[in-house]
Formats: sequence, structure tokens, C-alpha cells
Amino acid sequence: MKARFLLLLLVVAVPLCYRACREVQRFGQASRLRQRADELQHLGKLGEALALLQQARVVYPSFLDIYQEMAEIHLELGHYQQAYACVNEAVLRCPRTPESLAIVYRQRGFCQWRSGQWAGAAADFRTSLRYNPGETFSRRLLEELERRGHLAGQPDPSPEH
Repeated sequence: MKARFLLLLLVVAVPLCYRACREVQRFGQASRLRQRADELQHLGKLGEALALLQQARVVYPSFLDIYQEMAEIHLELGHYQQAYACVNEAVLRCPRTPESLAIVYRQRGFCQWRSGQWAGAAADFRTSLRYNPGETFSRRLLEELERRGHLAGQPDPSPEH
């Protein structure tokens, strides 16, 4: 009886361990690509950095920091739609925890801020604050939008999740 039980555990444990090892390998590969992309970005080689980040995204799609870094490069290049697409993908892939959601909505709001999409930025900052009322960066940016009058006369949009 014990031998059967141990065999059953072995049959279950080996594939799980294999998958976990593959996951660690993919994350490590994506991390190395990300690190090299960061070095290239600092050297002003934005296209090459973006290509490496894209590879990292393919290797490990759950690595949300990659989407933000891709968005930052797109913003620097003035590619606002591509930047938004990157952070929007992070929103869609994000773990459904309040802390994580607050961060990705803040990031998407900031992307919209940079491209002059004031209402969308405000909606995302409000969503970020709903998930984490202590999210001070979202609060400051929302207050700045209001102070500058960018939201004057606009209805308070109901953000989508």
C-alpha cells in the first residue's frame, strides 16, 4: 500500500517539478534579456532595447515589468498608441489582487497622461485609487489634472476593469 502511494506521489510530483524548473528557466532567460535591454536603453539604442524586451515578453509573458519598460521606450519615441497597447496588456495579464491592479492602472493612466488623454488618465488614476486608496502617485497626478483644468466640464467617467 505504501509503495503504491509513493509511486502515485512520484507520478504527480515529477511533472510538477519539471514544469516549475521550466518556469524558472524561462523567467531567468527573460530577466537576462530585460537586463541587456536596460543597458541598451541607457546607451540610447532604443530600437534594439525594444526588440530584446519583445523577445523577453515572448519567453515569459507573465513578466509585467517588461510591458511597462516597453511602454516607456515607446513614450520616449513618441509612439503613444504602442505605449498604451503595452500597458493595456499588462492590465489584462495582471494578477487580480488590489495591489497589483492599482499599479497597472496607475501605469496605464500615466501613459495616457503623457499622450494628452486626460479623461482616460483620470479614469485609470481613479481606478488605481479604488484598488489602493493610499496610492499617492495616482492621487497626485489626478489632483494635477484637476488643478490644470484638464478635467473641467468632463463627466466623471466610469472606468472599465
